[in-house]
Amino acid sequence: ALIGHGTALVYDDKMRLHQHPVKPHPECPDRILYIFQELQKKKLLDKCVQLPSQQATMEDLVRVHQKDHVDRVMGYKEYDGEELKGMARRYDNGDFYPGGPDADYECTGSGAGKGYTVNVAWNGSAKEISDEDYVHAFEHAVMPIATRFDPQLVLVSAGFDAAAGDPLGGCNVTSQGFAYMTHQLMSLAGGRIVLCLEGGYNLTSTAEAMGACVEVLQGAEPPAWQIRGEAKKNVQDAVAKTRKVHAKKWLSDLEVPECDAANQLHPTQQTNPTDLEALRGGVEKLEGACNKGFSDNVAATKEVGKKVEVVNQSVIDLTVETK
Repeated sequence: ALIGHGTALVYDDKMRLHQHPVKPHPECPDRILYIFQELQKKKLLDKCVQLPSQQATMEDLVRVHQKDHVDRVMGYKEYDGEELKGMARRYDNGDFYPGGPDADYECTGSGAGKGYTVNVAWNGSAKEISDEDYVHAFEHAVMPIATRFDPQLVLVSAGFDAAAGDPLGGCNVTSQGFAYMTHQLMSLAGGRIVLCLEGGYNLTSTAEAMGACVEVLQGAEPPAWQIRGEAKKNVQDAVAKTRKVHAKKWLSDLEVPECDAANQLHPTQQTNPTDLEALRGGVEKLEGACNKGFSDNVAATKEVGKKVEVVNQSVIDLTVETK
């Protein structure tokens, strides 16, 4: 978000009706409920503009996007260089969900979209992967490339599978780590960023992580970063491989910053009630703001997010987009 602009929240109780067909399964409606309660507990809801959800039609989407672009996002066509998709995740030589080679570092896209898929994929013990590993991947691969791409909008598939205690992801990233990565992403696109709930199956850690991210969206400085050590060797190796395959297109003349979280990438923001009021008309006003260069951010649920991006069940999935 930009200074003086607000954070919109899209939430609907109907989203809690979703039940995984296989029971018991960690994908459950309580995930959304716990997050909502966390936002209430931290008094973050009062600082959000709560927008009603609605089914997006093709007519809605083509108000702000070309139909050809919508077709690509919905998976009908291949990305052609107008979008950059970056992902840092557990890979396990293709054995970790969803499996296969598409998440490996060598998968960079094809045709006109070659070079616009950026995968940082590590192998080895997941339980040792923590904040410093994700920050290393962000600061040495994801952020330098995304900065060079210079997007107009950042869409984040906000998956918290990597959070400490998650039964599926098996990693050990803290809410502090997620908040710091969100803060970094806010340096892109003038702060225009959408967080769209993806994975994350430990109810407590997922709620705390999302709460920390929303705090940062609303202008709070991320928690003081405490470097506990270097990134694990398997993560460093994965980042080095990603940088190598993307060096010619994105990194040939860039200096990669050291992992120094004291170097804040985005100024503290203040919520301006006047600007918030301008959004309270709901989705139509939000779309209108997009047409004029939307400079606010949205914390959205997966139900809304799958209308605007290809959902990928990854540990954390960043999609950077321009119109």
